[in-house]
Amino acid sequence: MSTQTQTKPYQLKGNPVVQFPVVGNLVYDELGKKVLAIHNERFRDVSGIEDTYNYQKDQPISFSNVPRILSYNQILRERFPDLHVLSPEEVVRYRDSIPERGSTYADTNSVSLYPNEGGNEDLRKRALDLVGKTKTNVPLVRV
Repeated sequence: MSTQTQTKPYQLKGNPVVQFPVVGNLVYDELGKKVLAIHNERFRDVSGIEDTYNYQKDQPISFSNVPRILSYNQILRERFPDLHVLSPEEVVRYRDSIPERGSTYADTNSVSLYPNEGGNEDLRKRALDLVGKTKTNVPLVRV
């Protein structure tokens, strides 16, 4: 003998709540000063990674490169868990919210590795080495 109960999906009455993240630049304010100080402490005297630019109050922290942006992302995640650098998926999803998107590029928290040789071949080979590969047949993204 078996018993079967049929249930009807329950629908709550009310309005859906949709949350959108705030997308913006890291600026040289109280938070930006802290992030930059930690970054520069970690990379003191490392040319191209240490950021010695004399930022003005509330100026966007600029002149990023892969090591800098990955460092900023790590610091934000360690010290300010509600903040992070956008992932490639978030850049696409929130494209319309990116400030000055027509005159800049969007940094991401990832490194892309392509199968073909290019202008930064030394960096591409080093990145392949870090993931234990000598080549790849498809693009790779390392988050």
